[in-house]
Amino acid sequence: MRKVTGMGLLCLLVVLVVYTIWDNNRIIIVEQKIIINDLPESLEDFKILQVTDLHEREFGKDQKRLIKSINSIDYEVIIFTGDMLENSDSKNYKP
Repeated sequence: MRKVTGMGLLCLLVVLVVYTIWDNNRIIIVEQKIIINDLPESLEDFKILQVTDLHEREFGKDQKRLIKSINSIDYEVIIFTGDMLENSDSKNYKP
């Protein structure tokens, strides 16, 4: 019984670790429509792409996965927000 319980806990731990790694490295695209009353007609359907909280993650060589995702979206303006670096000690300032 202990062996089965131990194996079950080990399997659960492995699944949790794999899920966490996958979740932290996936690209999530969420579309939100925002209604603004009295918005000038020239700004109707204006699309803003927000890229946020990268935390120094790399999405393939030269960020190709991220760039492919960005280029698959139709937008007028792109903004980068949130934490771009992992912490204040980071020295990773390359584009």
